[in-house]
Order: sequence, then C-alpha cells, then structure tokens
Amino acid sequence: MDKLKEKYKAQLGDTPYSTTNISIRWEEMDVNGHVNYANYLSYYSEARIDAVGQDLFLSLRNEGIGPVIYKAELDFVKEMFHPDVAHIITWVDSIISKTRVSVKQEMYSTNSKELVSKAKFLAIFMNIESRRPVRIPEQIKAKFGFE
Repeated sequence: MDKLKEKYKAQLGDTPYSTTNISIRWEEMDVNGHVNYANYLSYYSEARIDAVGQDLFLSLRNEGIGPVIYKAELDFVKEMFHPDVAHIITWVDSIISKTRVSVKQEMYSTNSKELVSKAKFLAIFMNIESRRPVRIPEQIKAKFGFE
C-alpha cells in the first residue's frame, strides 16, 4: 500500500482524496476469468459514497439533496482477477458550475500494485423531490477543498 500511496500522493499533491478497498468476489468474474467490466461501475459508485462519507451522504439525503451521475467515462487498463482487492482513489477534480462537479477515480490491484482502471464522472446535485438542480452543498465543497 505504501508504494501506491506514494504514487497517487505525487500525482495529487495537496488535493483532498479518499481511498476505498473493495474485495473482489468470485461471482464478479466473467467467462474470460477476469472481473466483468460492469462491476467496475459498482466499485466506483461505492467508493464515491465512501469518499463523501455515510454521515454526510445521509444528511444530504435527509435534506432532499442527492448527486446524480450524468456522464461516465471509464478506461480499462489491465485485468483484475479473484482473489484481489480493488484499491480506489477518489477526488473531486473540478467544480464545473454552481450545481455540477467532476469526480476522478483510479483503481489499483492490491496484488500487483498496478493501475487497472481510470474513471471520470460528471455529477449534478439535485433536489430529489422536485428533480431540479441545486447548488453544490457547502459541506461537499469544504470536504474536497473547494471552499
């Protein structure tokens, strides 16, 4: 893990980031014997929620606010296999507008310590009930270094 931490610390500098580890399950393999591509979306989604934090995420949900992904870009670099652990780094890359953010993520194999996938997600914050955009919550800006 130290090798990975050095790698993304050099890449991100002082940018606030979060790390999440997700164990690869046997059932997530496809007929080719590697992790099926669709599972990467699930791993990234779980890591984004982890980056926000359960308490903050639930607090926003109680206020009727939720992030909605409107664009996803994934690059598959290397295969992942069972057993392994996906080590995911998550950070807010930029604030696009008053209601939208760009989130970047990278996934590493803890077995090989190699990059296996990169992703970029564009999200809009919305009022869950009205389905209308809302300003990015101040708590989110502060957590990810955009005060």
